[in-house]
This record gives sequence, C-alpha cells and structure tokens, in this order.
Amino acid sequence: MYEITSLSIGRTYVTITFANDVKIKLLPRVYSEYYLYVGKTISEEEFNNLQIANEDAKIKDYAFGLFVNFSYSESELVKKLKAKKASPKIIEETVLALTNANLLNDARYAKEKARTLQESFYGPYYIKNYLKDKGISEDIIKDVLSSPYDYATSLATYLKKPASQVSAKNKKDRDEKLTNKLLRRGFPFEVVTHAISELPGLTDEQVLKNLQKDYEKIRYRYARTYEGDELKQRILRYLSQKGYNYNEIIKMLEEE
Repeated sequence: MYEITSLSIGRTYVTITFANDVKIKLLPRVYSEYYLYVGKTISEEEFNNLQIANEDAKIKDYAFGLFVNFSYSESELVKKLKAKKASPKIIEETVLALTNANLLNDARYAKEKARTLQESFYGPYYIKNYLKDKGISEDIIKDVLSSPYDYATSLATYLKKPASQVSAKNKKDRDEKLTNKLLRRGFPFEVVTHAISELPGLTDEQVLKNLQKDYEKIRYRYARTYEGDELKQRILRYLSQKGYNYNEIIKMLEEE
C-alpha cells in the first residue's frame, strides 16, 4: 500500500511523496484526473496505473510537441512513438488525437512536401520515392503527382543556378555529368535530354577554368606523396585521362 504524505504542486509537475519515501512526478492533467490528497492510501495496482497514465500522457505531450514547428507523416510519427516504447494502444490513441486536432494529415503532408521539393528543383521521380520513404500511400502519392507542374521550366531555371554546374573537360563530358545529376534529382529522361540540348557549348575559358580547378585539386593530393618530375608525370597522366587537352596541361605544369 502507498500512503500519500505530501503534495507539491509546481508549474510543470505535481510531486507526490509516499510514506515509504517513494516519489512520483505527475503531469497536472493526470493529477487532476485522480482524487489524490495527503493521507490517502492507494493500492499497488492503483500506483502502477497512476504511473502508466502519467507515462502515456508524456507520450501524447511529446507527440503534440513534435508538430509545433514541423510536420510528419503518420508512419514517421509511429516510428518516433515506438522509439519511445509507447504501447500499441497509446500509439493508436495518439494518432487519432492528432488527426482529430487536424495536425496529422498524410494528404496535406504529401502536398506540402511535394511543393517544397518542386520549389527546390526536384523532379517527380525523386518526390515519389521521398514520399514513399515517409510511408505515404500509393494513392496519395499518385494524387499529389497528378497535379500539373511544369518540370521543364523548373529544370531550365535550375540549370541557370551555380548549384547545377559541373566540372567538365568538354561539352560531351558536361552533358553526361549533367544528365546523371539531373536524373538523380528525379527529372524524366526526356525532359533532361531536351533541356541539355538547349545548352550552349563550353567556351575555351570555361574549359581552362575547369582544368585549373582539377589541376589544383590533384596537385594538392599528389604533392603529399610525390615531388619533382614524378609529381608532374602523375598530374599529367591524371588530367589526360580526364580528357583535358595535352598541350594545355603541359603549359600549366610549366607555369609552376
């Protein structure tokens, strides 16, 4: 049996002390659900139920707190609650409570995430896989991606940004690298190939700039191990294999 010897009501918790020096901190709303007062004696079962109710309330508070600044899919939420060792019953109750509070909504979540990814220049295949990883249903994903969006214009805009640039030794090399990069961002192949076909060729200045960048990077790496002619030969071999002009490489090495 547990006899209550003192109650201390704080801003965050109500601390209850029992005669056997056992203490328990209850959330105010849990405390208000039970008729507890100094001198009252509760059974072992009642004490355990009190602890369970308090832990369950903490789980629910944690779940609601997650949605203060961010949004989550139901699958993500369930994973987080399981990590907190929440019981299946509390997980179900928490999901229902958040849904009723209009905080948990997979359809809205999917639309918001899709829009954010589109605005960050990602294509439909990337978005589809992203939402799938978040546990969004196929029906919702299909509905979200059925909304019209001009991915061709999005891609054209992205290609004007510095973040889209790749280091290349010639137009073919650039086009291959860009194709792989844009496919990884989830754009359809036909949209990618059309956008790249509209790009101008690389100027001599751009090629030399890329050569200089690759030269400095590989020289820094090799200089820690080699020196003199051995260093130059290894740099020459490396840059030649990347497709840069032999004479331009020699000129750069002679300018050291």
